[in-house]
Amino acid sequence: MAFDDGTQTGVTRSLGVSTGEFQAVRPTFEAVPALVAGSETDQPAGTTGTAQIPNLHYVFDDPNDGEPGRDRVLVHGVWELVLALAIAGVGMALTQARPGALAGDHLRDLLLVATFIGLLGIATAVSLRASVPNLAVGGAAVLAGTWVARQADGEWLAAAGVAVGICAAIGLVQGLVVVGLHVPAWAASLAVLLGIGAWAAAQGSVTAHIDYSPLPDAYLWFAIVSAVSVIGSLFGLAPSLRRGFARFRPVADPARRRSVAAAVIAVVTTVVSMALAGVGGILIVLLNGRTDAESALELTAYGLAAALLGGTSAFGRRGGIFGTVFAACLLTLVGAWMAAVYPRLSTVWMLAAAIGVGLAVTRLVERFGRPVLLPPTEEEESWMPRVHSLAPTSKPWKPAPTPTGGLWSSDEGWGSPP
Repeated sequence: MAFDDGTQTGVTRSLGVSTGEFQAVRPTFEAVPALVAGSETDQPAGTTGTAQIPNLHYVFDDPNDGEPGRDRVLVHGVWELVLALAIAGVGMALTQARPGALAGDHLRDLLLVATFIGLLGIATAVSLRASVPNLAVGGAAVLAGTWVARQADGEWLAAAGVAVGICAAIGLVQGLVVVGLHVPAWAASLAVLLGIGAWAAAQGSVTAHIDYSPLPDAYLWFAIVSAVSVIGSLFGLAPSLRRGFARFRPVADPARRRSVAAAVIAVVTTVVSMALAGVGGILIVLLNGRTDAESALELTAYGLAAALLGGTSAFGRRGGIFGTVFAACLLTLVGAWMAAVYPRLSTVWMLAAAIGVGLAVTRLVERFGRPVLLPPTEEEESWMPRVHSLAPTSKPWKPAPTPTGGLWSSDEGWGSPP
């Protein structure tokens, strides 16, 4: 796509993805509401504009469709406060139903459960924020747990390292399929989940013989996983990292490639997601002493419930800070309370409700977390949102050309211009 950038007469430049041709304007408060200066007709004779280029620091790598401005995080803070209050309320209810549930070894058990749910939630959340949702986290957990249970004979660290490496290798293949064919990540990961589930079912349940119990180190496990989640989320608050990490998120036609950088980020994120899920599966085996070959789908549901309930958007990119950790703790306490009060009620109901609430949270995050929109003008319909202008009004962007050529022609090459 070509447009006249207004800096040199008769010069046009390509506009498909961010190629570094533009010089980003220094991000300031004044630069957000008006990314470009007024048209040349509004300036005195003999003067030229000083900022007639889009501020790429505040937009997607597709300036034609991007949303300028900084994401609002207040909605995440409010929701995380709600989660904290819910944790306190369910904790009080649990202590009334089962006195001593939050003390001693009982507390350590709950912390370990919250830790492996947190690992599955982080694995799912990081893939969601990169816009490559990974539904195979439960399969990776089962695969790693089964491998460690079968290979470990007292010493489990070596077998755990190999298991995590296998999960990462599967994630690499899965990511390459997603970006190579540019297909929805959820569909590819679902196929991986089914394949691993079939393999695990053929292996059957396995009892592990490991001489290590994570119970005395429950606080350490929980602290490390919580720190990983919070620190990663803090990095995600930076606008450039937040948008750059989610470059695979479509802003126009979802079938169009999103550049080589977006593909690399998607592959690396998928590998990290599968590796984290593998660590979670190993912790489950260390805690329970056995594997359940039929739990792959349920573990995926745990990860998805923790991620969505924690405030990570199902559309990608947007997420909070403490949400995933809080959601993992809440799911752990609710599960323990259900086991004490309604022992015959399956936790699947809890997971279904948590995912449903998480989808409602996604709607809130996308509604109140996006950059502030300009108010509509009289000429526009009231229901149509306006974003800040990305170019001088006298020189609007031209529409994207209709792709031509074969399946692998130049206009399909990772979003590069023809």
